Amino acid sequence: MAKLQGAGINMNIESLEVRDVLLTDVESLAKIRIRSWQKTYAGQMPDEYLNNLSLEKTITRWQELVANPERDTKILGAFIDGRLAGYLSMGPNRNMDEINSGEIYAIYVDPDFLGVGIGTRLMNEAISHFISLGYSYATLWVFHSNSPAIKFYESKVWLRLGKVTSIRSEISKY
Repeated sequence: MAKLQGAGINMNIESLEVRDVLLTDVESLAKIRIRSWQKTYAGQMPDEYLNNLSLEKTITRWQELVANPERDTKILGAFIDGRLAGYLSMGPNRNMDEINSGEIYAIYVDPDFLGVGIGTRLMNEAISHFISLGYSYATLWVFHSNSPAIKFYESKVWLRLGKVTSIRSEISKY
């Protein structure tokens, strides 16, 4: 039985459950988003911006997204022993030129749990969702300076497009 030490709590990775995010999960999601942005984008975005991310505004935004999802969108949470450890939001590609294509809008894992398979599990669930919708491709966007994320996506067979502002995967490879 694999154990994780996260935020001072023993957690069992075998208890990882992926399910739709509920309104009751939004505060935890917002905290993960802010912590992830502050860690991931330090040195890539202004410190003043990162230090002033508002928990209240983030909660309000995600409450709206969870309560009123658009067609074919989904927000998944990865839970370990009932605690949210990461999330992924996805849906149809927002680029109107990309027909029959999905998009991962956001994927963030609590910094305490990076590298234990949570992001991989969320990505696999997203691909399964896209396949169920009949999509042939999926796209995601990433800062060109976010090397760890780019390495992660490429390890999952996502391909760089342009200056790595977007990465694409042919779903049939899964």
